[in-house]
Amino acid sequence: MAAEVYDAVVVGAGAAGGWVAKELCERGLSVLLLDAGPQLDPERDFPVPAVPEQRLTSRLAGLLRQPVQMRCAAYSGRTRRFFVDDRESPYTTPPDRPFNWFRGRQVGGRLHVWARVVPRLSDRELEAWPLSYAEMAPWYDRVEAFLGVEDVAPNGAEEQFKAAVEEAFPERRVLRPRVVRHDRNRQPATIRAAERTGRLTLRPDTVVRRVALDPRADRATGVSYVDRERRTAGEAHGRVVVLCASTIETLRILLNSGFGNSSDLLGRSLMDHVLTGLGGPLREAASEPDETADPYDFGLVNGFQMPDFGRRWAVQGALGRGVPVWYFLAHGEMLARPENRVTLDAHKTDAWGVPAAHVSCSPGSEEVAMASDQLETMRELAATAGLEVRTPPSGRRLDALAFRLWKRRLLSPHGAFLPGSAAHEIGGAPLGSDPRTSVLNSFGRCWDAENVFVADGAAFPAGCWQNVTLTIMALAARTSDYIARELASGRL
Repeated sequence: MAAEVYDAVVVGAGAAGGWVAKELCERGLSVLLLDAGPQLDPERDFPVPAVPEQRLTSRLAGLLRQPVQMRCAAYSGRTRRFFVDDRESPYTTPPDRPFNWFRGRQVGGRLHVWARVVPRLSDRELEAWPLSYAEMAPWYDRVEAFLGVEDVAPNGAEEQFKAAVEEAFPERRVLRPRVVRHDRNRQPATIRAAERTGRLTLRPDTVVRRVALDPRADRATGVSYVDRERRTAGEAHGRVVVLCASTIETLRILLNSGFGNSSDLLGRSLMDHVLTGLGGPLREAASEPDETADPYDFGLVNGFQMPDFGRRWAVQGALGRGVPVWYFLAHGEMLARPENRVTLDAHKTDAWGVPAAHVSCSPGSEEVAMASDQLETMRELAATAGLEVRTPPSGRRLDALAFRLWKRRLLSPHGAFLPGSAAHEIGGAPLGSDPRTSVLNSFGRCWDAENVFVADGAAFPAGCWQNVTLTIMALAARTSDYIARELASGRL
């Protein structure tokens, strides 16, 4: 019996893959959506009442199987099931260039720990892109209308902070953050929408190894994969292959496939945010914990945002939201440097025989200077508002001891978090208008294989200060529209 051929095989059922599946299914196409992890069970994986977070205890327990993942700020007893097993899914770095790669392998990916902040990129951030804000705006509108975007109301402490800062620094604006409305359904809304069409086949526990190419033409026939549990090999066939596996994973698949690098740019110019943070105690919480809130709503930590100061970075934070502490986080643009790159490790594989990613990424002098500027400015903001800075903010002795023990795995010598720690990795397969200087065309189509597309963060040609998830979703929707039109016209 001949294998079924889908209109599209989509790799990765997270932020990007969900949007590609939704858009293509709603346009009448058959879609096979693959994910390397399991389908989550609401009762088993999201128990109510939720288990205690126990962040320190959970990190100690994670030393054996999740020594990298436990460094993520979102990691706790409540969330550790949403992070990979580092022994099964290793990666390597140069000894002097540490990189924290935080991964979630399950249907929904890292959306299960997403804080849901959704700023848009502007023409300034898109300057190096082959498209403008005017071209992106309709897709931002589409994503926001479907998911629902709302402003976070400040609490009393945050209102006082805003008044103090804007009086002292009239040029600085303290704004309400824009966030996606929380959805209590554990299956992403995009995948639910695709399922309602009857055209989606969702196949979890499928570890894609490579894109399969027709040796007679520069076209993909589908993907080669390994069943996560049975460890058996297989192939899935499609008229189009769309990679949405998350930036580094997508790059790893492409590199293992042996094409896409005619420009010598595949895997190069990996970026993350330049991330720094400050925090400290408050006399009391500004608001009581909401006992009716969903314990798996990770957007509750958002209180305010201070947009780009003209120096390509911004601050977000909160004061006293259910606990008597405050925090500031600064996110800044990392420049696209070709030496910051992903390659394949020639000596290490994962549990399914796929070559491990080798990630070499470190800040340059501009990022070091930016981190210093961020920390100095945040201390200035804290002093203006009369906030005490303390590391760690809780002041508990065990927390302080743990921080001293793990500091070198968390922070660079110049005070920024290690690259990767923002979990906003982008780049490595840049969009462009010339195959000599890019990996993809402006719609994410691979120059070297006409029916292979990249629709996740790997396609970013430049960095930004904004959280990247909204832009990834908008790009995925835009790419899907292009794929549907090209298939309908017979050009693909």
